[in-house]
Amino acid sequence: MSEEQVDSAGPSDFVNSWVEHYFSTNSRPLRQQSGQTAFGTRDLHACAHVFSHAREVLWKFSDAELATGLVGINSISGPLALLTDVSIDESIRIACVNSMLPLFRDLFSSRQLGSLSFEWFEMLLREKSSRFPAINRSLPIAGAVLSIMPAILDMNRPCQFAALHGLNHLALDFPVRVRQTIDAYIVRMMPDRELLSYAKVCQDGSAQ
Repeated sequence: MSEEQVDSAGPSDFVNSWVEHYFSTNSRPLRQQSGQTAFGTRDLHACAHVFSHAREVLWKFSDAELATGLVGINSISGPLALLTDVSIDESIRIACVNSMLPLFRDLFSSRQLGSLSFEWFEMLLREKSSRFPAINRSLPIAGAVLSIMPAILDMNRPCQFAALHGLNHLALDFPVRVRQTIDAYIVRMMPDRELLSYAKVCQDGSAQ
């Protein structure tokens, strides 16, 4: 099922099961057909749908359930590892990255999930496995991540810190793009002293 089909028809049975698996405290394992790999294209479609409709789909879960589910999705063994799987159509993987913009706008900007929003891009950008290399090594996917950063930098303070932290982890591989993005943010948003100081150390990837 394509993302467009999911959006037009409402969540499929698979997406409903996928959401319950990751976010419900009473979750049951996703049923897999014999011989099917652990994750596939439909998992990225599910990610894109859920992230794009975060307020409608995820708001009912507790902060603890949200944190546990999102960490699982973005973990080394989670479905977002597929973002660097070249066997999956590039447009599907980029659509999943783009769906993180409404995830920040509709969820991370207003729900208190500890350090999860701040660490989201650090988790996303790390190498998942030898099969799924770090996003920094995949120019189209890294480009998609960089493309959503300005909009997240226009959000509230926690989201700004999260985007800066993500840019910090991209700075060594994309120094010009990161510096331009942060320079534009400083001019546009006129951040306070703490954010400004953090932004400057993130420009060259030297933030901790």
